Amino acid sequence: MSKRFLLSFVFSFIIFLGIAPSVLATDYYWRGDGSDSNAGTGSAANQAFKTPAKAGSMTFQAGDTLNFQGGTTFTGRVYIGPTSVGTAASPIQIRSFGTGRAIIKNTSDNALFVYNTSGIYVHDINFEGPGSAY
Repeated sequence: MSKRFLLSFVFSFIIFLGIAPSVLATDYYWRGDGSDSNAGTGSAANQAFKTPAKAGSMTFQAGDTLNFQGGTTFTGRVYIGPTSVGTAASPIQIRSFGTGRAIIKNTSDNALFVYNTSGIYVHDINFEGPGSAY
């Protein structure tokens, strides 16, 4: 194996590692008329999830995005636990899509609970609940 081929292979592998997380990232969608039995990977009603609680049963990777339908109020809690880890360069995002901001409302506890993880970026979405910040 020539030195030039080896250097080319190593360089290509390093570039692949740098872009792989964003290439493998998934956009997940929630709508008021969705269903938690859907795949969640499309914004149409027959593809999107319905309840914020669905996020708690999932593991998210760096670059994944949780999109909640703007102008819709969802009841429950978005939980992101230690098996879901984003990075500074490729965070897990939680945001609204479409027109207006989505509201995640929980009447008994925090509407967003991020536990023992990092690399989470929350924008253009409202959370309401009586829970306290930790």
